[in-house]
Amino acid sequence: MPRPGRIFAEGAIYHVYNRLARGEQVFAAEGEAARFVELLHEVTRRDEVIVFAWCLMSNHYHVALRTGTVSLDRPMRSLQQRVTRGVNARRRVYGPLWQGRYRAKLVDDQRHLDALLVYIHLNPVTAGLVNDPAEHRWSGHRELVAAGAHALGIPLDDLVARTRNLHVVRARELLMLIGAERYRLRVVDLAEALRRSPDGMTKTLARATRRRTEDPRFLDELEALDRSVAEVGVAHGQGQG
Repeated sequence: MPRPGRIFAEGAIYHVYNRLARGEQVFAAEGEAARFVELLHEVTRRDEVIVFAWCLMSNHYHVALRTGTVSLDRPMRSLQQRVTRGVNARRRVYGPLWQGRYRAKLVDDQRHLDALLVYIHLNPVTAGLVNDPAEHRWSGHRELVAAGAHALGIPLDDLVARTRNLHVVRARELLMLIGAERYRLRVVDLAEALRRSPDGMTKTLARATRRRTEDPRFLDELEALDRSVAEVGVAHGQGQG
């Protein structure tokens, strides 16, 4: 009996995940992990999918995303099929690589999404692979600053440089607020990425929180950055580390 088709809503947010079959640890090999991330970027960009968070482990993946006008089935089925063909060809084996079709759970409110982003980024910590999520190479946790610099049109070297340039200071405020509130990153991790002290970045975050309520232009910039960072997505997660 054929399996029933899936129903997906345009513009909906999903937690998508799957695990390899037969106890495989394919993505422990950096080359295979890099190819997976490259394909994930390719299919999500092609089908206008916005990726909020992603994490690739040795034998499974998690992605939080928002669909576009194309059904979620097209990018995810394409991803898994292309990964399977590549891995099988390189290993000269046949047969299914995954434990069936990908799983997709609808994210129905902001609280659910916030918890999901934390869950995805902490996956390597929960598994005991690292003590800090920033230490795991194959995760979107590490990409926020690079993606933010790209979206703001500021060279990354300028963003982390010791300068009091008002444009750069404002950019750091925007990134701290997005990182801490939207992506639930720790202040200490954001401070390290920006090469600043945690105390200094705590003050930056407090200043940004006040500015959001007092400065309508800052709020507009914050919302625009939030959209841009999500659209940049996994593109800036490649090759980090």
